[in-house]
Amino acid sequence: MQQSLNDLIPLMFGGAAILHSLFLVAVLIRLSKKLDNILLSMILLLLSVRMAGCIVGLIYPKLELAGIYLGAISFALVGPMYAFYLQKLWNPSFSLDRTHYYQLLFAVPVVLVLPFSNVYVAFGIYQFTMLVMIVFIVGSVLKFKHTIQTSKFDNVRLRWTQYLNIGIGILILLFLSQSFFFDAFWYQAIIITSAFVLYILTFLAVRQSKLFLAEPSRTEDKELIQVLGERIEKVLVEDQVFTDPMLSVASLAKRLKVPPYQVSMVVNNYFNKSFPELIKTMRLKKAQELLAHPDKTKLAIETIAYESGFSALSAFYTEFKKATNKTPSVFRKEILKANSVD
Repeated sequence: MQQSLNDLIPLMFGGAAILHSLFLVAVLIRLSKKLDNILLSMILLLLSVRMAGCIVGLIYPKLELAGIYLGAISFALVGPMYAFYLQKLWNPSFSLDRTHYYQLLFAVPVVLVLPFSNVYVAFGIYQFTMLVMIVFIVGSVLKFKHTIQTSKFDNVRLRWTQYLNIGIGILILLFLSQSFFFDAFWYQAIIITSAFVLYILTFLAVRQSKLFLAEPSRTEDKELIQVLGERIEKVLVEDQVFTDPMLSVASLAKRLKVPPYQVSMVVNNYFNKSFPELIKTMRLKKAQELLAHPDKTKLAIETIAYESGFSALSAFYTEFKKATNKTPSVFRKEILKANSVD
C-alpha cells in the first residue's frame, strides 16, 4: 500500500506536467504552423515522452527496458532539435535543409538496436544519447551566446531564451543524476522535480505568447511592416542610432513611439533579420567604412570600434574577423594599399 502511494505521487506530478506540455503543443500548432513552433512542439513532446518513460519504469519494473528505450530516442532527437530551434528563434531566415535532417538520422540506429538489447546495453546507449544531447545543446547555447548578449534589452525573445536554457539545463542535470542515484526515494524525487521544472517551463512559455503568433498575413499587417520598416530604416541609416552601444528594441520603440513587440516583429519581417543581427551588420559596415576612409587612418582601432557602436573591443575583433576573415588592422592596410595603387 505504501509503495503504491509512493508511486502515485510521481505519477500525479508527472502526469500533470505531461498533460500541460501536450496542451501547449496543441496551442502552439493551433497558433501557427511556422517552423519555430513546430520545433518547440517537438522538443516538448519528446521531453514528455522521456517523462512518461521514467514513470512507466518506476511503477512497472518489468517495463524498465521500455522506459530506457523511450528516453534514448528522446535524447537522440532533442539535442539537434534544440539547436535548430535556437537558430530559428534568433535568425528568422533560418530554414531546415538536407544537412539538418542528417543530424536527426542519429536516432535511426538507436531505434533499430534498442529493441534487441538487454538492460545493460540499452542503458549504455541511453547514456551515450544523453551525452550527444548535451553536446548539441551546450554547443548551440555557446554559438548564440554573443547574439543573446547583444540583445540584453530585447525582452520577450531574450527572456524566453533564458527561461528555456535554464529549464533545459536543470532537466539535463536531473537526467544525469538518474544515472547515479538508484535508490527508490531519490529516483522518485528526481522524477517529481523534473515534472515540476517541465511544468514551470510550459507555464512560462504561455506568458511569451507573442513569440508564437502566426506571421502577419492581413493587408493592414503588411502595411504596418512596410511603413514602420521604412521608419526604422530611416532612423537607423540617417540618424545612425545603431552606433549607440545601449541601443535595444525597447529604446528604439520608445524613440519611434510604438510598442517594442511591433519593432521586433517588423524588423524580423522587413529586414529578414533579427534585431541583434541587423544592428551587428550595420555596425560592421560602419567600421569598414571608417577603416577604409583615407582621412581616418590615424584613428585607433579601439576608437573605430566604439564609434561603430561596439561596447567591447574583444567583441568587435571577434565579429569583424568572423564577417571578413581578416582583423581590422589587416583589412585597413589592404584597403589603403589598394587605394594608393589606384
